[in-house]
Amino acid sequence: MSSTSPQIRRPAVGAVAVLRQRADEFIVGPPDPAADAELPAGFSAQDARTGRKMVWLDGLVTSASESFIANFINPYALTLGATNAQIGWLSALTNLAGVIGQLPGARLDERGVSRKRLVMVCGGGIARLLLIAMALIPLVFGGGAAIYVFIALIALRSFMNQIGVPAWSTLAADLVPASIRGRYFASRNIALAIAALIITPLAGRLADLLGLPRGYQGNLLLVGSIANLIVADLARQAGIAIDWRRHAATGVPVTLGSLLLLWGWMGWVGG
Repeated sequence: MSSTSPQIRRPAVGAVAVLRQRADEFIVGPPDPAADAELPAGFSAQDARTGRKMVWLDGLVTSASESFIANFINPYALTLGATNAQIGWLSALTNLAGVIGQLPGARLDERGVSRKRLVMVCGGGIARLLLIAMALIPLVFGGGAAIYVFIALIALRSFMNQIGVPAWSTLAADLVPASIRGRYFASRNIALAIAALIITPLAGRLADLLGLPRGYQGNLLLVGSIANLIVADLARQAGIAIDWRRHAATGVPVTLGSLLLLWGWMGWVGG
């Protein structure tokens, strides 16, 4: 038995190595010297690959966590007693707040405000604190007040999330050279869609098991806590410069790891 074990183990180890290599190439693409030549000066190819992998995995976690929220906002509002007109206002104000949020976000990025702080504080801290507040609405408010507070919190969350979008976009542009952006974001979007496809039915099942509206509250609390711990765990594996222009100008070290770690930590503390 022991004499055959190495013969079995070696092919298994080789198969795992091949799978890891294929997964890595699916996430960040195969090594591409032409794309690496487009990176900013002083930005190594390995650092860029690590950064792209962390952004890819963070998107996967975000998609999974959003699946517990996005598809259940209107049903949660209905359990609070919202009318059809109020559901309409909920959708309209959420979309409007999201559009407006990108305007100050773009201005702040243009003025040289730290991209890390924008993404961390707006999308990572405040927006995730609001999830906890939404889950607690039935415990604090009743009747029409609960509905209007819920609409206000959803709109505010959309606004805060979108403030960080311009900063996140410029960070992603630094990490992903133009020649491979189509391939990179295609694989990322495929993974995000699969995550949503799997997680959304599970979120609905959890809501049914807990009953309404407790099920929706449970989903919000889950996203406000566990998902942030996963993001923080991903952050510990990253250690690359992401704000290279500001780093060059100020000498202050800013890393993707610190961004994700603080983002996840703030959301976890809020939960």
